[in-house]
Amino acid sequence: MKLILLLFLSIPCFSQDSYAELVKLKKNAPAAYEAAVSDSIKKLTSSDLGNFLYHIQLADSRALRAHNELLYEKLKHSNWPLDLYMITGILVDQYFDLNRLSETLNQKKSIWDKGEWAARFWTLIREKDLGVAQDAGYSVDRIGNKIYDVAAFIELKIAIGEIGENPLLLLDGKPTAYEPGQLVAFLSKLDIKDINVPIVKKKAPNLYGRRGIDGVIAVLTR
Repeated sequence: MKLILLLFLSIPCFSQDSYAELVKLKKNAPAAYEAAVSDSIKKLTSSDLGNFLYHIQLADSRALRAHNELLYEKLKHSNWPLDLYMITGILVDQYFDLNRLSETLNQKKSIWDKGEWAARFWTLIREKDLGVAQDAGYSVDRIGNKIYDVAAFIELKIAIGEIGENPLLLLDGKPTAYEPGQLVAFLSKLDIKDINVPIVKKKAPNLYGRRGIDGVIAVLTR
């Protein structure tokens, strides 16, 4: 049985075969099974972690409760939006401390509150009544979409030194020109899904040369 455990723990990604071995382990050696689940939570990430947690819960909806603290530690140290999203949903459904979840999501907002992930997280936050604060410059509608006050958002980013008056604009991933001093006017014409500052003003010249002297701002449209 120790050999089966070692074989399972040596598998670097989730597969149906590895899960089948885990099922056998649960039946024949419960303690080894719990150890294998813990080890997999620690090692797996992204879609591998998602598939693993899905199959564990599918077999037994209560199976992960014994691992809530480990899942929370994974949440605190993860830099992957997918992992943060999956684990938060699981812990909420298992009546984990919402205050601790809210604190961690607030701390990791720079990871998830951008791009395609923002609406998913804000929807989850609203549905589960998690106390996560919105940043200045936007509001969130009932379905998780951010509605920007472009002038206020840009003014704030300039005031805190993240960008200058004329940052390099990445519009849907592509460098895009606009008239100097007219960034707000240009952005106000767009149907904006998300705005973020991927590289602040003091670091951008290292990657973009003179184009990055005022930092970089990334805009995603709907």
